[in-house]
Amino acid sequence: MGEMHGRHAVAPLPNTSAHTHLHYSYNRLRLLYFTRKNMNTRRALIGYFVLVLLAMTWVSWYACTVPSISSLPEYTGKALNVVGGYVTVCKEPWGLATMFDAYLGFMAFWLYIAWRENNNFVRFGWWVALMLLGNFAIAGYALRCLLGNAGESDLTKIFFTKKSRS
Repeated sequence: MGEMHGRHAVAPLPNTSAHTHLHYSYNRLRLLYFTRKNMNTRRALIGYFVLVLLAMTWVSWYACTVPSISSLPEYTGKALNVVGGYVTVCKEPWGLATMFDAYLGFMAFWLYIAWRENNNFVRFGWWVALMLLGNFAIAGYALRCLLGNAGESDLTKIFFTKKSRS
């Protein structure tokens, strides 16, 4: 068909007018520009989700090791207990509002996963991961999509293509 640029073929230049040659050159440059732009966006997204994993790891470690409200006498023994910490946070009105906000967001992301994935076991597994790990799971799923389609530069195909039944 002609030259290949990424996954896109560029038709060979026909023997026609200068106007057609200019139009062909413009389309070829445009194709090269958007392919590179999408790859840069893809790399930026990978970097962002790796940063999310690192930030969530740090803040989780920090929350478990630094003295906080859980060091008060009435919370003795609950400092590293995740369930006890959850109950403590939810006793505060803004803590409860934050939990609602976070978990409604996790459910919204799970609806996207449920739409995209075709296997009910996979859907359920990601629901459990989201409820237990939150943004760790979101970053993991996004990286799975990005790294699982390493040669693809079109982010629409990476994120908004339903998985086919296997």
